[in-house]
Amino acid sequence: MKLTHQRVEWLHALGTVTLGLVATLMGTASLHSHGGGFPTPPPPTWGGPGDTAPPPPGWGGPGDTAPQSPGTGGGSGGPATPGPGGPSAPGPANPGATAPTSPGGAPAVDLSDWSWWWNFNRDPYLDLKHHVLSAQAVTSDGGFYLGQGQKSTRQSLAPDDAMIQSVIGPALQEAVEAGSWRVQSDAMMAIAKLYPVFEPKDTSLLELISAHLNAANQKQAESAIVALGILGHPRAAQVLMGIAQDSDAGRKSLGRTSVPSRTRSLAALSLGVLGRQLESEYPRLLLVAGLQGLLKEPRGASPDLHVAALTALGMTGLREAGDTDIEGDEQPADALTSRGDQARFLFSILRDEERHQYVRAHVSRALALLGQGASEELRDSILQALLHELERRGRSQRLVSYGVVEALGMLADSDPDGIDAEVRKALHESALKGNNNQRGISLVALALVSSRAGQGAEPLGALRKERKYLLQQLATGKSRLRPWAALSLGLQQFHAARAGADGSSPALKALLNSNEKVRSAGDSGAWSIALGLMGDPSAEGALLNRMEKSGDDNARGHAAVGLGLLRSHQSAEALQAVVEDSRFRPIPLRKAAVALVLLGDKRIVTQLFTIISEEKTASVKTNCIAALGLVGDRRAVEPLVALLQDPEQLDMTRSFASIALGVTCETDPLPWTAHISNHVNYFAMIDSILSSGGTGVLNLR
Repeated sequence: MKLTHQRVEWLHALGTVTLGLVATLMGTASLHSHGGGFPTPPPPTWGGPGDTAPPPPGWGGPGDTAPQSPGTGGGSGGPATPGPGGPSAPGPANPGATAPTSPGGAPAVDLSDWSWWWNFNRDPYLDLKHHVLSAQAVTSDGGFYLGQGQKSTRQSLAPDDAMIQSVIGPALQEAVEAGSWRVQSDAMMAIAKLYPVFEPKDTSLLELISAHLNAANQKQAESAIVALGILGHPRAAQVLMGIAQDSDAGRKSLGRTSVPSRTRSLAALSLGVLGRQLESEYPRLLLVAGLQGLLKEPRGASPDLHVAALTALGMTGLREAGDTDIEGDEQPADALTSRGDQARFLFSILRDEERHQYVRAHVSRALALLGQGASEELRDSILQALLHELERRGRSQRLVSYGVVEALGMLADSDPDGIDAEVRKALHESALKGNNNQRGISLVALALVSSRAGQGAEPLGALRKERKYLLQQLATGKSRLRPWAALSLGLQQFHAARAGADGSSPALKALLNSNEKVRSAGDSGAWSIALGLMGDPSAEGALLNRMEKSGDDNARGHAAVGLGLLRSHQSAEALQAVVEDSRFRPIPLRKAAVALVLLGDKRIVTQLFTIISEEKTASVKTNCIAALGLVGDRRAVEPLVALLQDPEQLDMTRSFASIALGVTCETDPLPWTAHISNHVNYFAMIDSILSSGGTGVLNLR
């Protein structure tokens, strides 16, 4: 496709983007050398304001500080080396309050910090696509967290089908076919999001992407694997299953004599991304059968593969039929043909003490996913089984307990029914007797459970009592728990308001009063997010004050996001000033851009392009390119396509342009990564989900 005169003008305005630090999730990433002197894509590859997860343990913490390259002495050089059959991920070796020190001797990462949970779970609260597309969201009974059942409608500022078919699709296809391995990798991920609106004329997207499975470059091949899952085509399941199973067909598709364990894990996770999109039951049955087979492989296999398979199994729920008792003496079915069968099979893994602890640590979330949208009988059966597990674990096997607590928070509700009351009682016990990690997530679980409407005459019967408990924790709890209590109060009110409850003046007053006394810049973010989630305009002054006067970039950034969550339209000018004044400070720049998107302020598009045209620093330009993708404005399409097609641009710039185009075209309410990251047991992280080398599924966008 030739450059139009308008595109040439845009390129002239953008200038030449030179190699430099590229914004990542955590700020600006150090460059990693790759053969030939070219930098590999920084981990994570997407650095826009909608980034989905914090870096894994060993990177220095969950804030927005930059990770350091391996060998620089500042942080972890990558995942911990596993022992025989041990985890290949940089999870905590000792599941206490902190993760281990990094190989370079850097301070241990404190996983009890509130921001870890927020960074993994923020997508449904920011809900950027809703604001970009002005989606009319109608939530089904299973969509409390992940937006299941929501439909998006495009309006004039989002790319329409004609633009996708005639401009964006052909440009990305050209990049997939003729770009460098780096550009091809990111363009594949982007073009998969265009299906079924765009299909090439001379081939199919399935064939276009599959052709890169046998690429010599590992990132390129792995990007093709994940892109097939995003594509959502039923025929892609057969290709991915062959890779996950290390079958002859899978080896042939990769051009290998065997499939590495890590590649098998990525294929299994990609099957989950695909499985949740399948509408027909028969291909789901086939996919579930294959995943069950992976989980029946010898227990000496890498825990990464088993974690990936059970994660995908939870994302691919079957129809419900037959017995809903998952704790009975009956053995799991040989063939999983119903959601109850799936739950029984997963629970048998949770109870199996011979299974690796990392595997059992992730089972509870998969069970909870199956319980969302299930019958009341199956949901209650899953809750009862999880309660028994939490009681049985006690202080032992904390990683498993963390997963159970998260799962209880996903399923239980606020009515006075026996099982829900039991869950709330168990969460109180967990918050009292657990370590710092468990106490924090227990408070969040209580907030979610107490604000989820149940059945009967008192659907929010526990709301008042649990709000009082959280207020007590905010006032008198241990110092490390107070940020968690603040965040929990915000989350509780956010969901309660959507369930029809009135606002809470005592909670708002307590947050505003305690906010004035917070001295830690890191802790202050919890109050900023909480005040934004409360949705009361009276918090605007406190948030503006912190954003404008704090000297800490993270504190300013969280305050900006809080203003966006608050829908503080009066703060738009102040937020635009932060974007303008933070050209060389990517954290407040990105987060202020997020806030402006939440406010629906479309002037951010013009503002970002103005900065790009005026600045010569590569890091500033790439930060703005990343932010443009999340804005989702069709006015950004032409200049982004021009960047992608310009051979004079660096590969890094062209890659960022392709990613931004893909994100701009997304129509689902949430990023595809949210269905993996939300409520994930990040205390037991595996390499194929999130990697310090930037190669996990959650490192992608």
